[in-house]
Amino acid sequence: MCFLLFFIVSRGLQMTPDGPFNPNPLNTACFLILVSSTISTFVVNYRGRPFMQTFKQNKLLLRTVQGSALIVFICTIEIFEPLNQMLQLSPLPSGDYTLLLGESGPSGVNGIVSSSISMIGFKATLCLIMILDAGLAYAAEKITIKRFG
Repeated sequence: MCFLLFFIVSRGLQMTPDGPFNPNPLNTACFLILVSSTISTFVVNYRGRPFMQTFKQNKLLLRTVQGSALIVFICTIEIFEPLNQMLQLSPLPSGDYTLLLGESGPSGVNGIVSSSISMIGFKATLCLIMILDAGLAYAAEKITIKRFG
């Protein structure tokens, strides 16, 4: 999956290791997935009682987490361009990638991602990956607590 993401967004990009920061679709997509993953990991691992308030009791924390998740999705969908420019995010690719992947495309997870990109687009696939990451983190935490807790 990471190879496919790298292949799609890195074509035609020139990177210098120690040069100035130049935003490109690859580091934009990686940043958005990393922030989304960090938010979902925080929410899943937040314990609350008996040592802290629960999310429902701590309204400021709840609103901050909700606002952060909303900002990540706004940046992913690119509906508020000044925010993306302020965070130095480059525009995400749009278009048909079936020509890059060949007729049959890759198999396994890369095949699922490539077919998702060709059906619903890159931005929607990125949002779907973020939502699946949060759901899988929640499920893994619940299974771990049930099994070992």
